[in-house]
Amino acid sequence: MIEIELQGMTAVELRKLAARYGIKGASKGRKADLIVPLATAMERERIEREAKANPASIDLNVSEHPTTDPEANAKITAATETPREEFQRLTSLPLSQQTKAIQKRIRQLSNLPENTGPREEAEATPAAQPEAKKGNCRSCGVRNIGTGSGDANDRDAAKAVQLCVPCHEEAQWENEHSDRSHDALPEDAAERAGCWICHPELNRASADYKGRCATSRAGMKMNVTRKMSSREKAELVAQQLTKSNIVQHKDGGVTLIGDSPAGKVELRFTARSFDYKASRVGGKKVLNVAAALRRIAEAN
Repeated sequence: MIEIELQGMTAVELRKLAARYGIKGASKGRKADLIVPLATAMERERIEREAKANPASIDLNVSEHPTTDPEANAKITAATETPREEFQRLTSLPLSQQTKAIQKRIRQLSNLPENTGPREEAEATPAAQPEAKKGNCRSCGVRNIGTGSGDANDRDAAKAVQLCVPCHEEAQWENEHSDRSHDALPEDAAERAGCWICHPELNRASADYKGRCATSRAGMKMNVTRKMSSREKAELVAQQLTKSNIVQHKDGGVTLIGDSPAGKVELRFTARSFDYKASRVGGKKVLNVAAALRRIAEAN
């Protein structure tokens, strides 16, 4: 009845009435938008007035005095219900009465723990393992992907599965060990001769990884600075060689020739810089003095 009375009022009259009830947006609201909240507020006021007049016979539960609009009913009862009670009430409504707003509210309530209960799968999920550094093998986490001794095919196969070459070969031996049932074979069987699982001492993947040596790491006995002359640099590097000889050139440059655990060393210095094109350690070119020192240190 209240809504029918409101339908007969003009938009100006409805705005004034809505302002009196403290409804938001009353000054600019449309007639159709003001009818439902006004009917709700007036219905609540009527119930409270009757409750004061006769408290014994009137229940303050507004949900027992619904309006004709399902969405308005939901707004009225939401303030007096727990989320679980609201969820049960809304889901029990026929689909014909479940408007888009009610269905949206059902989806919101369905995500609350009190309506869904504790999620066992979330509790059973193990803690995430720390990821390896970008570019490192996903098995050992130390060597870079595709690195390690092996031919081009071994490196390409290891890169395809984001492993280093030793870890990739270890995985192949694990499959071979399992598929061929090596544990059931005699210890002297030929099939077990080179197996990394049967003979852990052959497993290069489990060996301690030796990283690159640098001039500032422990074990290096010298520090070559840019202020040193070419001869001073050659003399310092010569201290790391088992046999050495420094040849002076007329242009002010020097050549260091000697032997080291990495092989024959030949370093060429001009009067001002390092000649990397003519410098080699163990038959391989080196870009600078630091690279030559690393290669010598790694061979020790």
